[in-house]
Amino acid sequence: MEKWKLIPSLPSHLASSDGRVMALPTTKPMPSGGVRHYGGEPSRGVLSEGRYGFAYNGKNYRVHRLICEAFNGPAPHDDAVVMHIDENATNNRADNLQWGTQAENMRAPGFLAYCRRRGKAAPKINDDQAREIKYGGGSCAAAARKFGISPATVSNIRCGRSWKHLV
Repeated sequence: MEKWKLIPSLPSHLASSDGRVMALPTTKPMPSGGVRHYGGEPSRGVLSEGRYGFAYNGKNYRVHRLICEAFNGPAPHDDAVVMHIDENATNNRADNLQWGTQAENMRAPGFLAYCRRRGKAAPKINDDQAREIKYGGGSCAAAARKFGISPATVSNIRCGRSWKHLV
């Protein structure tokens, strides 16, 4: 059974548990009399670059982000990303979405397989290791050797340019 919930950051719209969005039905008067009806039509959005989105009042929105916000609450921190549990970016059902970090999203099995297919480097450290790098002492070179990453990556973690979600 499809459930609809109000989207906190876009209160003029509803999100569906089936991965659709809908503007709340409204009416506006016409200049020559009568009224015009707006909204009330569910939509998955427009598929672009492998994701569904739509524009409202000159701003673009990602459907998966709105649905996750409606069913899982607001983003827990500024750098939070929406993760598709089944790793299918077009499956925006509420039970398939969760908040996470970019690092968690990049460690998903499908993404790691994609990196291997493309010959790209996959992420090498986890949150606990990054936390140890950020708050541990020693030189950047020593930490880089210990975790098998570059000194520049260690420096970026310590300065807060990467792994920003660490507390």
